[in-house]
Amino acid sequence: QRGIGKYVLNLIKEITKIDNINNFVFFHKRKPDYVIPNCKQLVISNILIKFLLNLKRTRARSFFGAVESVFWALTTTSRLKHAELDLLHVTNPHKEPIFFSISAKKILTIHDVGSLICRAPWTTGEYLNDLVILPQLIRTADHIITISHCTKNDLMNYYGIPSGKISVVYNGVDEKYKPIDKSVAKRFIYQKYGIKDAFILYLGAINWRKPLPSLISSFYILSKRGIKHKMVLAGN
Repeated sequence: QRGIGKYVLNLIKEITKIDNINNFVFFHKRKPDYVIPNCKQLVISNILIKFLLNLKRTRARSFFGAVESVFWALTTTSRLKHAELDLLHVTNPHKEPIFFSISAKKILTIHDVGSLICRAPWTTGEYLNDLVILPQLIRTADHIITISHCTKNDLMNYYGIPSGKISVVYNGVDEKYKPIDKSVAKRFIYQKYGIKDAFILYLGAINWRKPLPSLISSFYILSKRGIKHKMVLAGN
């Protein structure tokens, strides 16, 4: 898992450490084992993993992907009305829009509005979702969570959301990530990857949406100017 999938997985794991009184229902349209590997072995007494809809995954950037998202929203809304929820937290309103005609309090987590800021890497469907559907979700939400002050400012500028309706909550860091001795780290990197020189690291998804060609071209220019660093690309 990566991105929002990792965000949700860790949210499920961590929330049980601080709350074992309330009950939580995790709704998803994929099979539970896809979202949480070995979920049957995950013993969480107050978490119910509910498999809502068995839809074949369609690329979100296609026309059929957009139709699927709308169908998912309408079907899910109907089921959520019968779930007797006190609070609904939508973690990916870009890809899984839900039409908020339910009485529960509603919270959105919005990581970015990239399609409005940099149009080129995004499809027309994704752009229209952020331009047309997302404002409706924002209007009916009781509160919004975002992961940076930069995105908070974007939401205020593009959608006119008052500052008091948005909370900035930074993404958490797993306890396994912590500072270690630099000499130990350098020795490990050399032994495993054969890298001993100083390097510039790119860590993230490697796909059409990331401007890696521009990064590589920029590094090429720097190398011609005498920079001694190597470049390391890591991700999936």
